[in-house]
Amino acid sequence: MKGQAGFTLLELLIGLAITGIILAVATSLFTTTLFSSTDINSRNDLVSEIQLTQQVIAGRTNDAIYVYPSGSVLKLNTSGASTLNTLVTPSSQTWTVGTQPFLAMILPPSVPTSDCQGTTPDASTITDGCYRFFAYYPMLRSALLNSALVDVPNADASNASQWVIMEYRQNMFSGGIAWSPGAILSSDSVKTLSSAPTYYTGGVGRILSDYIQPSLNNVKFDVVTPAAATPGKVSITLTGQRFRVASANSSLIGPQTVNVYPRNWNP
Repeated sequence: MKGQAGFTLLELLIGLAITGIILAVATSLFTTTLFSSTDINSRNDLVSEIQLTQQVIAGRTNDAIYVYPSGSVLKLNTSGASTLNTLVTPSSQTWTVGTQPFLAMILPPSVPTSDCQGTTPDASTITDGCYRFFAYYPMLRSALLNSALVDVPNADASNASQWVIMEYRQNMFSGGIAWSPGAILSSDSVKTLSSAPTYYTGGVGRILSDYIQPSLNNVKFDVVTPAAATPGKVSITLTGQRFRVASANSSLIGPQTVNVYPRNWNP
């Protein structure tokens, strides 16, 4: 019939091609925006976690009466996944300050006027007057996931090789070193206390921070012992890193360093 108009096959093909291009551009834009939003959220989470972790460690360090100097060798337990040094081959329970990113310290009693009874914790033991041992160290995520521990990170195959930061704490029962409630130990007594493994072994490590970059250069605890004219100093360096699912791309925060000068640590 005369007067009727339509599209030729060529015009339809051109129209479909243009529509396909527009859809491809829109899909790419949407995907890029989605990845950008996910990356921003991941980076924000990492920033918050790194800052919170450094604040916790810095707070403990600031109150410490003794920080184990570089070269100190500590064995937190004879066995147990939560205190295992997965940074060495084969893995062991031994940590060396300065060689590995390991920080250990002694804090005064939470209630100085209270008592510290017994040599091991039990239901009747009073611990408010005990000196307190704290340690911080990284562990491989996959090592914790493969353990029978209750406190483990969420399964994440894309980040199995990342680290977590652990916090280990233990009350230091007075056993062979006597101190009275409210008494302040001398520097020599603290050093004697610090050198006796029986006072700090037997505890369990707990996860403090997740998604830490596995790098000895970007995860460090540097300890400078106090001298007659200079205070002690502890530098806490952490780097957060989390890989996207099935991707080589990651969110990276740091390295970020916080310096602490323990106010109660004497030469």
